Amino acid sequence: MMKASLILQLGVIAFFCVIVAIFHRRCYRARIRGRGVTGPLLTLYASQGLILMRTIYRTVEHFSIATIPRNPGPNWDPMSLSLVVRYEWFFYVFEASLMLLNTLLWNASHPRRYLPEDYHVYLAQDGKTELEGPGWKDDQPWIMTWVDPCGMTVAIRRKVGKKGGVGEEKPFWETNGYEMLPRNGV
Repeated sequence: MMKASLILQLGVIAFFCVIVAIFHRRCYRARIRGRGVTGPLLTLYASQGLILMRTIYRTVEHFSIATIPRNPGPNWDPMSLSLVVRYEWFFYVFEASLMLLNTLLWNASHPRRYLPEDYHVYLAQDGKTELEGPGWKDDQPWIMTWVDPCGMTVAIRRKVGKKGGVGEEKPFWETNGYEMLPRNGV
């Protein structure tokens, strides 16, 4: 199970990096290139690089530990173990220091500094204009917010038609008078 989970984690990290790169490319094409976009994305790339190195180390370490026999006999030589398992400095370099660097990175370059003070302020579709709206309204009970923080059940209910369907009004951010930029960014 651990081997499968570590390999799956490597795949998830790679998939996440692809999604972020697509988002970054779309921002670039739409000429949204301010520090408010590139700063958090560069921090995210650096963080994912550190986490990827750590996960590769953990995968190598776990596969090395898996080679240890269950009942080593008296003739078993511990020096036959991988260097990653035998020496502690690998752990300090590829686990502890990488996670310390990651923590320091997020503390030094937290994306909160790029967000507006008021949660009613949002970015219009042109990528430059800041508008004030009614803010985010969460009508579900706190327990459902805790169980389903992404609001998937609300989205499913709306799709099925429990909340109106055809005559449902558009969200306020789609009726602000601004148009989405064309895909080519012109």
